[in-house]
Amino acid sequence: MAPAQTSQLTSLGVEVVVPGQVPPSFSIVELRVEQGDPGPSYLVVYQNNLNQCFAVEFAAEGIGDPPPTENRVPIQPPLFGDPAGDSAGDRGYGLNYGPFAEADMQAQFPESNLFTDWMIGPSGAYRLIGATYIGELFETLRGCEDIAPEEAVALAESLTVLTADPMGEPLNRNP
Repeated sequence: MAPAQTSQLTSLGVEVVVPGQVPPSFSIVELRVEQGDPGPSYLVVYQNNLNQCFAVEFAAEGIGDPPPTENRVPIQPPLFGDPAGDSAGDRGYGLNYGPFAEADMQAQFPESNLFTDWMIGPSGAYRLIGATYIGELFETLRGCEDIAPEEAVALAESLTVLTADPMGEPLNRNP
């Protein structure tokens, strides 16, 4: 991550969370930082030369439970505690992928999806999202494809807080 990108993200005054283990073929292609209503938010989009993409999204507030997808696998990101007992119930965090499970949602949004549950941290909520959501936000990335679910799980479980060393250089650099 370039120093200017790190500065943009840290200017929000929230814990910035990014994947700690980004495959070297991926680079940051979009960065959206907002200080608006209902609070600060950011989106960091990564893409590789195979036209695969994923993003890390943060929202200070205003999140809800997404509709269920046909597939779900558990994730255990060490940075975030188990949501058991919270609004998520005892199901733990998960990666949701494939078409939406409900027929009316499938009719409205027929594309395959890829996203984690919102993971709650001290500053707000974080999640990993895939190509469908990214394409809705960035016209230039509409042809992007999802990463494999196994890769999404590994990325979600590698999420870490972005920090800078005493020299001001970010520790989580993406070559």
